[in-house]
Amino acid sequence: MGLTLDEKGTARLEDLRSYQILDTPPEKCFDDVARLACSLCGTPIALIGFFDLDRQWFKARVGWDVEEIPRAVSFCAHTLQQNDVLVISDALKEPEVFKALPLATHGGMRFYAGVPLISQAGHPLGTLCVMDSVPRALTDEQTSGLRQLAGQVMTKLDLRRQLFGLQRLTEQDSSLQTRGGSEVNDSYALATENSPDAILITDERNNILFANHSTSKIFGFQEQEIVGHQMAILVPGYSRQMELQITKRYVETQSTHVSLEGIKLRGRHKSGREVIVEISLSECVWSGKRVFIAVCRDITERWQRDEGRARLAALVASSEEMIISNDLNGIITSWNKGAERLYGYSAEEAIGRPVSMLVSEPASHEIAAIMNSLKRGEQVDNYETVRVTKDGRRLNISLTISPIRDDTGRIVGFSTVAHEITQLKQTQEALRESERRLQGIIGSAMDAIITVDANQRIVVFNKSAEEIFHCPASEVVGQPLEKFIPERFRAAHRQHVQKFSKTGVTARSMYSPGTLFGVRADGEEFPLEATISQVNDSAGKLFTLISQHQLREKNH
Repeated sequence: MGLTLDEKGTARLEDLRSYQILDTPPEKCFDDVARLACSLCGTPIALIGFFDLDRQWFKARVGWDVEEIPRAVSFCAHTLQQNDVLVISDALKEPEVFKALPLATHGGMRFYAGVPLISQAGHPLGTLCVMDSVPRALTDEQTSGLRQLAGQVMTKLDLRRQLFGLQRLTEQDSSLQTRGGSEVNDSYALATENSPDAILITDERNNILFANHSTSKIFGFQEQEIVGHQMAILVPGYSRQMELQITKRYVETQSTHVSLEGIKLRGRHKSGREVIVEISLSECVWSGKRVFIAVCRDITERWQRDEGRARLAALVASSEEMIISNDLNGIITSWNKGAERLYGYSAEEAIGRPVSMLVSEPASHEIAAIMNSLKRGEQVDNYETVRVTKDGRRLNISLTISPIRDDTGRIVGFSTVAHEITQLKQTQEALRESERRLQGIIGSAMDAIITVDANQRIVVFNKSAEEIFHCPASEVVGQPLEKFIPERFRAAHRQHVQKFSKTGVTARSMYSPGTLFGVRADGEEFPLEATISQVNDSAGKLFTLISQHQLREKNH
C-alpha cells in the first residue's frame, strides 16, 4: 500500500526535522549521488529533494536551478505515495494527474523516474529523481541502480542524524576519561543502545574509549574486549596501514565539521572473517581533549550483492551470446553486445521499443502465448522460432526465456538468451536430404543390402533383400542376422566376422563356392555370393553385406 503525506503528517515532519537537513548548504556527498543518477540513467536532470508541509526543497540538484517548488506541482509528491520506483515514460501519454502538472505542460518534462527516501521509522521524507524533456524508459539495471543510490542517501542521512545526536550529548557531558570506558555517562549508552550501527569513540591515538552494543553484532567483540585497545583490532592486518593513514590525514585537517563521505573499509570480525563497513567520522572536544566519533554501518551483504550484480552485468554486456530483457509489457529494457551483433540494432535503438519488432508476421501470435507462460512463473527452454534483423533478414533462433523477479519474488520482467541456429538448421536439412537420397539408392538397388550392428542385429534390410529372403523389413529389423544363415554355418560365420573386424580392411569378398549359404523365411536354403564391408560410426561398428543375386543351383 502506498504512503501519503497526510496519513502520517505530524510524525513524518518530526522525523524529517530530526535529520536537520532542510535548508542546509549543498554537500559534496549528496551532489555526487545526484551526478551518479544522471550518469546511470542518461538524463540531464537529477534531484534529491525533501518535503515539508507545502514545498519540495532540493538538497542536491543537477541540471536544475530552482531551490524549491510547491508540493502541488511536483511529480515527486506522487512518488512519496509509492513504496518503490515511480516511472513516467511519457507524461503527455499518462493519466490526467500527470499530464496536467505544470512541469509537463509548461516545464517540458516528459520523462520522470523517482525513488522515495524512506526513513527507518517508515516515513517518506523525500525523493531521488531523474527527469528529461524527451520520453524514455529505464532498464532493469538503471531501476536497480536508482534504488541503490536512494539507499545510499538514506544511509548518509541516518549516519548524519546519529553523529549530530552524539555531538549534542558530548557537548553536554565532560565526564569522559581518556581510557575510562566504564566512566562514560549513562546518557551515551542510552543514546546508542538501539542504534543498528556500531558507534565507537576514540582519542587522537586511535585508542577506543567507548563502544555501543551494536559493535558486538558487527565485529563480534564485546565492549570490555576492545575498550582500551587501538582501532587496529577491528581492521584486517593487511589494511591497517591504510586505515592509519586515513585517520592521520583526518586528524591533520584540524577540522571540526562532520564528514559525510561514507568511507568504505574492510573490517575484521572477531572470528577472523572480513566485513565491509561504511564509516562516517565526527570530532568533538571534552575537557580540552580532542576525540573522534566513528559510526560504522555493516554493508557486507549490500556490497556482495552489488559486486555480484556488477560482475553479472559485465558478463552479460560483453557476452557473445544474445541476452536481452523486457518488462511485463514486452518493452525492451536491456540489450547487450551479442544482441547488437545478431539483430543489427544498437542498444539506443532497441531499448524502450517492443520486443515484437523482432518477430515476423507469421510468428506474431507467439509473444502473447510465451509471456502468459512466463507470468505463471514457467521457463521457456530451447524454443525454436524465426526472428527478423534490422536489415530484414530472417534468422532461425533458439530461445531460453526466464522470469526476472525482484527482491520480494514478484515477477517484474523476462530475460532472454538466444542462439542463432540458421546454419545448424541448414546442416540438419542437408543431412536429412542426404539420408533421403541414400535411402532411395539403397531401396532401389538391384542387389540385396543388409546392415548389422556389432551384435549382428539387422538395422538395414532393403527391398531386394526382402525379395531374396521372402520376408518384409518390418519383421526383421532388430532381429539377429543368423536367422538367415543355415544353422550348420552359423559358427563359421561368427568366426569370419570376428576375424574380419580385427583386420582393419574395409571390404572383402565372402564368396567361396559351396561354402556360403542363406536360408529364406520359409526354410529354403540357397547358395549366396556376397561382399562384406565394415565402418565405425558414433553408435559403434556396422557391417554391411551386399549380395549380387548370382544364385547357384543347389547341385552346382
